[in-house]
Amino acid sequence: MRWAFALALSLSSACKDPPVTPTLDSATTTTSAPLTASAPQIDAAGVAPLTVPCRLIVITGDVRTSADAGLHSLEAAPLDFIALGAGASMTAKDGKTSREITFNGPGAARVCLGGREEEWLLDGELTSSPGAGETPGAEVWVMTLHGVVRYGGGHVRVTASRTSTAIRAQLGAAVYPVPARPGMDAGAADADGWIHLSTDANLELSGPVDVRSLLAACSKQAGIARDLAEAMVRGDAGPLGDAASQHVVERRKARALCGMAALGAATAAPFSQSDVDLASAADETWRRIPNTRTTP
Repeated sequence: MRWAFALALSLSSACKDPPVTPTLDSATTTTSAPLTASAPQIDAAGVAPLTVPCRLIVITGDVRTSADAGLHSLEAAPLDFIALGAGASMTAKDGKTSREITFNGPGAARVCLGGREEEWLLDGELTSSPGAGETPGAEVWVMTLHGVVRYGGGHVRVTASRTSTAIRAQLGAAVYPVPARPGMDAGAADADGWIHLSTDANLELSGPVDVRSLLAACSKQAGIARDLAEAMVRGDAGPLGDAASQHVVERRKARALCGMAALGAATAAPFSQSDVDLASAADETWRRIPNTRTTP
């Protein structure tokens, strides 16, 4: 039974992000403070090599990285933050699903984190189009300061800023909002905290973001996911089927909370390296696969 559990964990485990230290010129973005923070420093040894990388296929206007280097079409998506000037846009195409995601400025974003279909949108607009290679269960995750959007297909538009996030989903999506957001209708979310949008649905999230509270929620949830995984390895988590299903739920919540926390810590002003380190450690906690080997 243990080898079956280990296989399930291996298949569900996501890649880690390579280390990156973005520093964006405030003249190329309209954020309330220039991005001078570093993203979570995660061990690059766990990053799976990409045989078909995510590429920037269309670039229009002033689009540049933290190194103040202008980007060009048909190059692999950079690892750090990308700043888009007013009227600028770029389109990233995933090499596995062929899905295309367009970012419109002014704004700042990170794309295809760790080779996954995961985007960080600090501000600006993201629009997604279906891809020919989409498969069941292949989801895009969009991290914003006010919530996380995940979807499997269809046209989705996310407009984000430091004060609000608006989502429109043509074929539906799931949104995990910042916990205990003032004014949020608790009845709109399911028991696990996700708000499920129906066809042609709109949702707006707004309000102040407390990065320290997000970090605390992320660390707590990461521990819950880790503890359940370890209990499954020990065989004392109850029926394996029920425990495995619950583990998927807990990992999703940890990924959402830690994604928001990492984005918040990486772009906070004033910047705190200890907050970035905490987000990185928590992310590692929920992603880690427990040791399934037994000691003789």
